Amino acid sequence: MPRFFFDIHDTREITMDDDGIDLTGTDAVRRLAMEALAQAILDGANECSTGTTKVVVRDTIVVSCCGPALQ
Repeated sequence: MPRFFFDIHDTREITMDDDGIDLTGTDAVRRLAMEALAQAILDGANECSTGTTKVVVRDTIVVSCCGPALQ
């Protein structure tokens, strides 16, 4: 089972996911990416921050050859 990492990129910083999570299938990856994005937006709203927020999903295989698995 591949391990996926969900990095949060916002206007101020990039928070790298050093732990990752084992997931099966792209549906589970997309669902967790959307949940992470929603939480990051809520956290930014609590801090009154503005700008762009995104989640970049990577896995141990794709990072070494091609870049993000899902962006």
